Amino acid sequence: MDKAINFPNLGIYLNNVGQSFSVFGFEIAYYGIAIVIGMLLGLFLLEREAKRVGEDSDRFWYMGMIVLAVAVVGARIYYVVFEWRYYQDNLLEIFNLRNGVFPQTKN
Repeated sequence: MDKAINFPNLGIYLNNVGQSFSVFGFEIAYYGIAIVIGMLLGLFLLEREAKRVGEDSDRFWYMGMIVLAVAVVGARIYYVVFEWRYYQDNLLEIFNLRNGVFPQTKN
């Protein structure tokens, strides 16, 4: 499904923008790419700061990876809590991260 993205204060209007693209039959959402770029940028800034203050950058990378893992798990728990009406009857769907944004509603 195509959507429109508007930035009215900037005068930018994008029509018919897709939500994802497919690579070898695997759907990749654009917002997922933005999230991954943000995570990587954060890790690289963390490494730069470690070098600036004279710390071991490997320790910062290790801690950054732990923080990202906890953040992903925490975000999923947050989502499941607020969509509990769907997940209470579909407990295994809690672990299906690919279907987490818009769970299929029961008819």
